[in-house]
Amino acid sequence: MYFRHGIHTSKKLNSNDYLEARNQIWALGAGDTDHGTNSQRLRAFDFGFQQVNRNNCIQGAGTSY
Repeated sequence: MYFRHGIHTSKKLNSNDYLEARNQIWALGAGDTDHGTNSQRLRAFDFGFQQVNRNNCIQGAGTSY
């Protein structure tokens, strides 16, 4: 949700920042599954980015990715 706000509302981030964040999420912690697999972390990031309502994001946090 913070990235969405940064791109669409504050305009302090752009689509290149979004792509860089996704690449870092994928690259960091490879093999470290304490916070999910790479693909699970990406799905969680994308889910949060798509949310416009904070409550939807909180409810979705309990969802198994």
